[in-house]
Amino acid sequence: TDEDQLYIMGREMARIHVVSNDFKSDYKRQPMDLEFLVERPIRQIEKFWGNKNDEKLNFLLNSADLAVDELQDILNNTEETEDGWGPIGGDFHNVNTHFKGDQPTFFNFDLCGKGWRAYDIATFLLNTDLLHKSTTLSEAFFAGYYSVRQLSSNEHEAITPLLTIRRVWLTGTFSVVDGIVGHTFIAPL
Repeated sequence: TDEDQLYIMGREMARIHVVSNDFKSDYKRQPMDLEFLVERPIRQIEKFWGNKNDEKLNFLLNSADLAVDELQDILNNTEETEDGWGPIGGDFHNVNTHFKGDQPTFFNFDLCGKGWRAYDIATFLLNTDLLHKSTTLSEAFFAGYYSVRQLSSNEHEAITPLLTIRRVWLTGTFSVVDGIVGHTFIAPL
């Protein structure tokens, strides 16, 4: 994925966020709230981990608690982000996007529902590994996003705890079938 494609993906994600502000549906979707993103995955992880007192489990649980506390502090401050919560894709990244020329096609909306727009961004950053690549690539993505929708300072601050929350969710998801796998990527960046 190059800078031009990242710019386009940021721009189109923001367009989806803006256009979906008025979306109405008779179908109920799972909101991507803290129950879905943290509490259920933690229960799943603890189920597979069992009663063992383990340093890795404690690290994961403490990381989740700290991320939730940080996110709640951000959400409960006086700054209001008018459209910070609304329909999101839930799993935006380059593997779920195909390009034909400069025209992207997004797919895999099985996780879509109401959630924090910053969660879509955190998911994208984590899934594309942009945090470990050249800053020009992440700047291209954000420039595209900002060309359509500005992030509030709350949303910017929320990205960091939402990165950890995404890792917790993935760990819980990976543990559904086979037991715990992938818990080592919960470590701070």
